[in-house]
This record gives sequence, structure tokens and C-alpha cells, in this order.
Amino acid sequence: MGIHAGIAVGPLIGGVLVATAGASWVFGLNALTFLVSIGLTITVRGSYQESRDTDEHDEHRGLLAGLAFLWNDRVLRRLTIAWFVFVLGMGMGMVADAALAEHFGAGAVGFAALIACWGTGSVVGSGAGRFLRPATEPVWLVVGSFGIAAAAFAVGFAPAFVLVLVALFAMGATDGLTMVAETGIMQRRTPDAVRSRAMAGFEAALSLGLAVAYLLAGPVLKHVGPQATYRIGGVSALAAAILLLPLLRLRHGSDPDAAAGDDEPVRAPEPIGEPMGQMVAGEVPRYASAEALETASYPEPGRRSA
Repeated sequence: MGIHAGIAVGPLIGGVLVATAGASWVFGLNALTFLVSIGLTITVRGSYQESRDTDEHDEHRGLLAGLAFLWNDRVLRRLTIAWFVFVLGMGMGMVADAALAEHFGAGAVGFAALIACWGTGSVVGSGAGRFLRPATEPVWLVVGSFGIAAAAFAVGFAPAFVLVLVALFAMGATDGLTMVAETGIMQRRTPDAVRSRAMAGFEAALSLGLAVAYLLAGPVLKHVGPQATYRIGGVSALAAAILLLPLLRLRHGSDPDAAAGDDEPVRAPEPIGEPMGQMVAGEVPRYASAEALETASYPEPGRRSA
């Protein structure tokens, strides 16, 4: 929510500054905010990992261990491939935003409004993510993916700029929800010893997809225009949503890529330290199955466990 709140407010400030004072002031203010962020970050103190078992640490040794874990876990492999397909098209839509604002005669302020509407929607979607449960995360991941595709098509066919803004707000809301669901699924399926490298590998795959999308965006945008580029993004988002459909089986604790009729529950990674199922201060133990997570007690929304 914090990241997307910044995305919602920052473009509006930038759009006004570009229109009134010029782009140099925007870059100067951007540098200042980075310095503030650095100052805040270095003040953070805490313990961020459990003591690791030597055997497990050896099993996941090496820089490429995260990529290997992503590829060998069928759920995470499907998730990574789906989002790679997603960013190939939607990344071109990101490049098309400035041209889209010009197409509707909205200028720099209109371009800022496009990003701000997406960011505001993402705040709403991320906030709604607090109500997700392990069994409902796969459902909302898929529903949100189809929602992003629908919103992209709405941008691609919108006859008026205000409808584009509404569609981007809806896209941000569904995108924010999918990011919460995706992160929850990834964190629970990844052991502590390799989690950071697995998530880094996932982000690297997405960044590679974005790099390809940005390279393609120039010629595509030149030949078909901004709204048609968004329609291409809608196709890639729809393809990603279809790829994610098998993950709906996760809500029952089953492997989504197992052979038809094979309902054997997903084998969760062995726990580190304490036995699986042990509850500590009312919290759900990590690496538990979907069934164990569903039967665990949760604090009421808005309250923290003791």
C-alpha cells in the first residue's frame, strides 16, 4: 500500500512540475526523495532469518539456487511463466501511456493522471489483500488476472479519456490484489534458506520480460497506436490468466499440475527448527499445507496476535 500510494501521488506532483517548472525540477525532487529513502532504510534494525540447518543450507547453496527452486517447484514455475507472458504485453502498455495521453489531448497532466489512477487503484487492491486467506489466494490471483485483462481491453476500446482513467483504476485494484496473493503463495512455498534468491529469480524473470516488452513497444506503438497496444497487452494478460487457472486447485491443497485424477496433496517443504503444525503465539507455522493453514486460528482483521 505504501509503494502504490507513492505511485498515486508522485505522478500528479510530477505532472504539475513538468507543466509549470520543467523536467529538471522533477529529477531534482526525485533525487531528494531517494536520499530520504536511504536515510530511512539504514535506520531499520532487526533479525531477518532463522538459524539455518547446515544440511538444508548446503542443499540450496549457490547463486542460481533460487532459479533452480523456481523451476523445480511446479506451482512457482507456472506462476513465473504466466507473469513473464503477462509483462511481455502489459509492458508495452506501460510505454504507451504517454502516447495515450497525447492521443486524447491530455498532455503531461493527463499522463500523470493515468499513472495516479492506476496507483490509487493499487492501494485499494493491496489493502483488500489483508482479507485473503491461504485457500482464497489462488482464487483471487486468477480472478484478478482476468480483471487486469478486462481492464486492458477497456482502455484499448475506450472512446473517452475519463473512461480510460476508470479502467486504469480498476486495473490497479485487481493488480494490487494479485500481487498480495502471489507474494503469499511464493513465501509459503519457499524455505527460508533460499527464499530471497527464489524471489530475486522471479523478479529477474519479470525484468527480462519487461526489457523485451520495452524494446518491442517502440515499433508496435508506431504502427498500431496506443489503444491497440493496450489491446495487445490485454491479450497477454488473458493468456497469463488462463495459464494460472490450474492454480485454483491449490485451494484444496492439491498439486495443480499433477496428472488428471491424482489428488495427492502438495508436499510442503520440511520445516526448519520447530515441527510442522506447532503454533507460536497464535501464528500459522511456515511451510504448512493449505489444509493446516485453513484450520489454524486467525486474529480478527485489524488486530495483531499477542
